[in-house]
Amino acid sequence: MNNPRDCELVRDLLPLYQDGVCSESSTEFVGEHLKNCEKCREISERLKKHEVEDIISSESSGVLARHRLKEKSAAWKAGLIIGGLLLLPILITMIAVISTGRNFGVLGVLTASMLLVAALTVLPLMSSGNRLSKSLFFGSMAILLIMFFTDLMQGGGNFIYWAVPTVFGLSVVFFPIIIHGARLPSALQNHKAVISLLWDSIWLYLTIFEVCLHDGNMEGLREGVIVASLCLVPLWLIFLVARYLPVNVWFRAAIGVMIFGCAFAFLNDAYGFIAQGKQELCILNANFLNWNCDTCINANIFLIVLITAAVAAITFLLTGIYVQKLNKKQEKKPE
Repeated sequence: MNNPRDCELVRDLLPLYQDGVCSESSTEFVGEHLKNCEKCREISERLKKHEVEDIISSESSGVLARHRLKEKSAAWKAGLIIGGLLLLPILITMIAVISTGRNFGVLGVLTASMLLVAALTVLPLMSSGNRLSKSLFFGSMAILLIMFFTDLMQGGGNFIYWAVPTVFGLSVVFFPIIIHGARLPSALQNHKAVISLLWDSIWLYLTIFEVCLHDGNMEGLREGVIVASLCLVPLWLIFLVARYLPVNVWFRAAIGVMIFGCAFAFLNDAYGFIAQGKQELCILNANFLNWNCDTCINANIFLIVLITAAVAAITFLLTGIYVQKLNKKQEKKPE
């Protein structure tokens, strides 16, 4: 009959024995013991089949799953508690409004405000994925609801006037984040940046239209559309070049810098020609010896920016040509 102490010692040595790192005397001792001990042989066979690793892996996965479930349960409980607390002021206000017969607009504003708080606190706790995107989206909707009920309290008629510029401002900051976390059809999945820029461009024009039409300023509408278009055209050109032009990054940088330099130098001239019919180039008035009049100062700055952009573009272009030749030489080298 085997000594239990020998079994304990052998089982401690089995991992080393299986890896072949035991001393010669220990190896001989374990081998002789395994010949006479069925239980230790079974353990040895299980070690050879990696059953221990499988058991450990299975138990680890179970522990992690239980931990995630516990965290999710705690988050849901916290979310429900916060949600319940946010409902209390709404219920109190509802009772007060009903009992006094006052305007329900106050209740609407308060409810929308609590929804905004919930979007920033409860939603991230109870949501499973894209928490930031969801919070920003529903938070923006809550802000619009606050405006809607506030407008109702004041007699109505200004909600669109307030909402359109607000959506534009929120979109510029938050829409790229929202669209980044959104799941789109496969055809649009790789074009989220285009969608974001297009969305912001549309809301820019809508803002100009709404503000000018609300004030009855048709001349301002015309000038606003012209200025917005002149600013958006170079922006779109730089974006499309950087995103889609099938050349290396140095060529794209050269083209982008040159577009920016030309836009900066000639934007005022383009506006003067389109809006006022002027046919002149401010840059022709450049005189680096004269920095006293506004015309010369503007022309000097425009010329400096244009020259700087041209130098940078040429530098990027030459770098791109060098990198392209270097890559071709490396491709031709035999492996």
